[in-house]
Amino acid sequence: LSSLPFDMPLTISQRLITCSLGYCRFPIQMVSLMSPIVSSIKHTISSILCVSLLALAVTGCDLFKIDNYDFPDTSMKGSVFDKDTRELVGTDVINGTIISFIETGYDIEVANYMRVKNDGTYENALLFSGNYKVRPTDRNFYQIDEREITLKKGDNVVDFEVVPYIRVKEAKIELDGTLVTGTFKLECPQGDTVKEIAIFEGKDASVGSTIYDSKEVISIERLPGNDEVFTVVYDCATYKPFVKKNQSYFFRVGALSSFQGAKYNYAPAVRINVGSLTPTS
Repeated sequence: LSSLPFDMPLTISQRLITCSLGYCRFPIQMVSLMSPIVSSIKHTISSILCVSLLALAVTGCDLFKIDNYDFPDTSMKGSVFDKDTRELVGTDVINGTIISFIETGYDIEVANYMRVKNDGTYENALLFSGNYKVRPTDRNFYQIDEREITLKKGDNVVDFEVVPYIRVKEAKIELDGTLVTGTFKLECPQGDTVKEIAIFEGKDASVGSTIYDSKEVISIERLPGNDEVFTVVYDCATYKPFVKKNQSYFFRVGALSSFQGAKYNYAPAVRINVGSLTPTS
């Protein structure tokens, strides 16, 4: 492709073309034809740089303006209670209950969200005083109506009274040898059947259906009997990759309703040191 020897001197334009195309050199006639193109590119780059510097000079002045927006001046915290038992309605931290809150009084009202902790409480300390519409969503209880509230400067407590899909009652979790046994009773307040029950194991107190190392699940697909005691057994020997002797782990029992879109209902997590993991005789 080249009619030029490698030791022939090149113009600046020719060197630009040579650098772009590696060591391939075009005939001198082609280089000469492309020289105006290179000059045009250089002119375009220079124009872009000038426009960019001018834009920076104009907009950069905003960097020195004082931010006169107000800081958050209020907080909102509270609990999700079972309206009948007054017990906290625990949830999953991931894909669990969240609270939608919308500040009103604007042409465009945008929903924001705060996550409920696994024990059924929540808190947001970075809010602005004003009027809001609030309602829990992505929940493990039957939907409640949206509420209109006013947050004043300082601390505000807003609790929610709900009816859970399932009440997990009188729960006990005990270790015997390598077996961790969860026993509990279930109540379905509005008559929806129990789809499944489970015991979850993990290293964190937030253990549940979305955060766990291992689990045991039993399909139910029916309503619980009066005072029926359910039992889920977790054998640590089966899960040796996750459960090691003389270490402590969290265990949590729960039940899932057949109600469409339902999430697990729980008893509080229990921390257990599994000891030597010696099977009982």
